[in-house]
Amino acid sequence: MRGLTAVLVLSLVALVEGDQVTEEGDQLSVEELVRLRESAGEERYAFSPRRVVSVEVAEPPVVDGVLRDACWQGLEPITDLVASDTGQAPSQRTDVFVCHRGGVLYVGFRCHEAAMEGRPDPTTPDYEPGDWEQRTDTLELYFSVANDHTDYFRLVIVSSLLERYGVQTLDKATPLILEEIPSLMVDVVGEGDYQPYLEKMTRDLGIESHFNFTGYIRYENVPSYIARADIGIAPMIADVGAPNKLFEYFALGKPSIASAQFGLTEMFNDDCVLYFQPGNERELAVRILELYHSPEKRAALGSHAQAIHDKYRWSVIKQEYLKVYEKLLNERNNGNRSTEI
Repeated sequence: MRGLTAVLVLSLVALVEGDQVTEEGDQLSVEELVRLRESAGEERYAFSPRRVVSVEVAEPPVVDGVLRDACWQGLEPITDLVASDTGQAPSQRTDVFVCHRGGVLYVGFRCHEAAMEGRPDPTTPDYEPGDWEQRTDTLELYFSVANDHTDYFRLVIVSSLLERYGVQTLDKATPLILEEIPSLMVDVVGEGDYQPYLEKMTRDLGIESHFNFTGYIRYENVPSYIARADIGIAPMIADVGAPNKLFEYFALGKPSIASAQFGLTEMFNDDCVLYFQPGNERELAVRILELYHSPEKRAALGSHAQAIHDKYRWSVIKQEYLKVYEKLLNERNNGNRSTEI
């Protein structure tokens, strides 16, 4: 089954990466979709730029995963998705139905798949999800919280959820910036023992609607979360050197904010990373607002960060390693015992 992500209120968007689903969010313009595709790799998007309007129904559907209720049968499906790379309909059709009753919104998806032979029927009682569903089927809904035709401003943290990685600092910083960024959304990508504590903190602070804790995400789907973010955050409490997450942000040209750990400040200057004192949520809030109010600075930081990644990416660095090994082998073969490189 081809993957679909729906965006309601302003638009409906589907993001497809081969046979894998990659999550996308918010109401995105065609230009933004193309830009995201270019920055994130080989992903393809299918989108409907028109506004999606819910229809009020007389009787609500039964939420059972089967679109057999009378309300679904009476709705006109949304089917006008087009692929961003071809301008044509996607190879696999997706029907989307939207209705409401009594203040509750209902959304139904019918994802067509031409090659269903040999695959289990999900409507049978003995059905158990197999690996192919887990790899290909994901549906997510994103809503405009303010319903004011504005996009979310999105932060991302890619991290194991352990105390030393400092996600709690962003939790505490969030209430300090919501007045200026009411459309803030934070993707916390990863899992760990500290997740229940972090989720409870967002509830206690009344900010849980601004956080998306993804839990475990397959590694090939992580770039999509970074690609849709405005800023990458690396708020480590402990000095863990140069974390992978920062290079992942750099790879996709994202401006980054990181705690001023010695291992980072010695490697990267503030041309590509903005720093704050570890554990200082007020300073982190100031840095986020600084970038929120300056798209130009975000672009400059992202550009410098991507240049650093291009300089130190594995395809470049491995050649340097190979030169070292080649020099050592030549010296051994020539009887030269020098170890100077």
